[in-house]
Amino acid sequence: MKSLKIAVCLKSVPDPKQWHKVTINPQTKTIQKEGIPRIISPLDRHALEAAVRLKEAHGGSVIVVCMGSPGARENIQEALALGADEAVFLSDRAFGGADSLATARALAAALKKLGLPGLIFCGAVSYYGSTGQVGPQIAQFLGINHFSAVRFLDYKGGKLYAEIVTDGGFALCEGKLPLLVTVRREINKPRGLRLSEAIKARKKKIWTWSSADLGLSSDQLGLKGSGIQMFDFLPLPEAQGAEILEGGPQEIAKEIAQKIKKYRQGGIL
Repeated sequence: MKSLKIAVCLKSVPDPKQWHKVTINPQTKTIQKEGIPRIISPLDRHALEAAVRLKEAHGGSVIVVCMGSPGARENIQEALALGADEAVFLSDRAFGGADSLATARALAAALKKLGLPGLIFCGAVSYYGSTGQVGPQIAQFLGINHFSAVRFLDYKGGKLYAEIVTDGGFALCEGKLPLLVTVRREINKPRGLRLSEAIKARKKKIWTWSSADLGLSSDQLGLKGSGIQMFDFLPLPEAQGAEILEGGPQEIAKEIAQKIKKYRQGGIL
């Protein structure tokens, strides 16, 4: 059986414990994250764990692909210590301000440049944008099938078997490689970081690619290549005075109904 070539698309995000420090640039309308510690997006750690377990069980290699600012390099180094064999770091100002579409386009181009892996893993959503769109969009750019929101998987005979969470329950699926998979937290428990592996990771290769290495124009990347543009932010309306209603449940319900009727008659609602 041919050994597995597995890629993990990893996102570096601001530490959720310090999201109160995130600001918005009033000129570019983009989120400013400078000076905030970065972590691997939690579901991406589950994606990495799934990839490494498959490698350990069936052989092959795992490569991490991450697009981000220079601070993301530490997270890539951590991913190497957690079992990835090498990494590609997409680092260029041209990538800045990308929405899910421009992000997926860049990641797909990097995966093509690597030679299409048999399996590509992503977290179902990031702890930053939480759109759930990047994984399926990458699959669309690559022209391959995908399984989204996977909670269990198994690999046998060159096929991947998965349980996918749906609105009404879950579905059992099987697919031939190449295949992209986005995972939920139920899929596994990520391993902890070991000092010995962190030391070994220092010798693993991190390839740094710019936009020029992907063969894409500037109009396809970053803000220019995004399908969504932020034009303005509107301040929240000033809070109105609150009225406290007293009495039993029936009395309060009756009074609320009367107030709603009054507001409707006045054209307020």
